[in-house]
Amino acid sequence: MIKNQFLLILAGLPAAGKSTFAKFMKEALTSTAPDFEVKIVDPDSIRKEISSQSFDHEVEFLVRANNLKLIKDAISQENIVISDDLNYYTSMRHDIKEIAEEFSIPFFIIYISTPIENCLQWNNERGAPIPNEVIYRINEKFDAFDNYSWDKPLASFDISIVNLHNKISSVISQIEMKLRDLDMNETLTQKMESKQGSKEKLEIITRRIVGEYLNNPDFQSLKSRILYLRKIYIKEKKRDINSEDEISRDFIDFLKKGLNDDLA
Repeated sequence: MIKNQFLLILAGLPAAGKSTFAKFMKEALTSTAPDFEVKIVDPDSIRKEISSQSFDHEVEFLVRANNLKLIKDAISQENIVISDDLNYYTSMRHDIKEIAEEFSIPFFIIYISTPIENCLQWNNERGAPIPNEVIYRINEKFDAFDNYSWDKPLASFDISIVNLHNKISSVISQIEMKLRDLDMNETLTQKMESKQGSKEKLEIITRRIVGEYLNNPDFQSLKSRILYLRKIYIKEKKRDINSEDEISRDFIDFLKKGLNDDLA
């Protein structure tokens, strides 16, 4: 079961099958991620609201800005979000990546690599809502996924030849594994930070107490022994950190016993 919110960034040519993939992915996530709503952000609906034409270069910048806003809004409402857009430039994918990072959620890129020949055929079959020359132009400008480590697709497949249901099951399994790894790494980081913080607290408390001892002229001659005992105490106690009061009492008792043994 998926228990973490995430962002899915689709990329591919127009008419490659991204919307079909997004629809089936949403259905599959309904059962595997029951704690979340799944929101598909589709710029086609934005285009229809802004322009009477299905594809208009004059309004694409505005479509893009509204698309990013909808993605951000959907994430802020704690949805799992699928960006059903072309995302053919690295900069486009980077803009969405930054939104995921702003909300501290993981993101995954899925490349729908359906060849242009199939895209043109499917586009014509549905009445060519996107001019074929636009598909050719986007195909020529499509940025490869080989410049940045963050820009590597989690999965890449051609919808014209794969079993979509099987592929979606595979993608969900990969997402589950990635999320588990992220959880484990986060837990390990928290433990390391906690351990480091505890060690620093121990250093500060014992240093303060040693300073108080050494400010007393009666203990000046025992300075080397006191410093040595502090090192021993930190070494023995660094994995057994308690409250500040408990550390203070325990360290003072440790010093008294060590010094008394020397003086006995």
